Amino acid sequence: MADDISIRPVRAADIPTISILDYEIFGQYAYRPFFIRQAYDVFGDLFLVAENSENDIVGYVLGALESGITEGWILSLAVKKEYRRRRIANMLMEDVLKRLSARGATVVLLTVSPENEGARKFYWALDFHDEEIVPDYFGQGETRIVMRKDL
Repeated sequence: MADDISIRPVRAADIPTISILDYEIFGQYAYRPFFIRQAYDVFGDLFLVAENSENDIVGYVLGALESGITEGWILSLAVKKEYRRRRIANMLMEDVLKRLSARGATVVLLTVSPENEGARKFYWALDFHDEEIVPDYFGQGETRIVMRKDL
């Protein structure tokens, strides 16, 4: 399955690779490279990559937690298509959820498109549940479901 995969915090040198991966997966919804750099600066060890035995980045997760707040967020989760169904997303989520909990998060939220049934099933399996539907979350016609997990 994912025996050759390790999870580690992002390094500055990873930013160009993550930018490319993000664009390949999310297209027009991908983060701009400057945001990925800022996320590296701001979110520290809540920004994790999955790396194979050849040191290729095959996925990432970006978590966020504001100081003094107990509500964490998963801002993004991505795994290269050819590496999916190998539990890599699970590994990334397990690691970031542990880190969020260790920092004091008691709740974790994320958003997902209502049409993305595969992602919703994945998050349901991790004990997230649908919290609310927010029309126009990312702009007109960009409805999202906010999902919640209590830690």
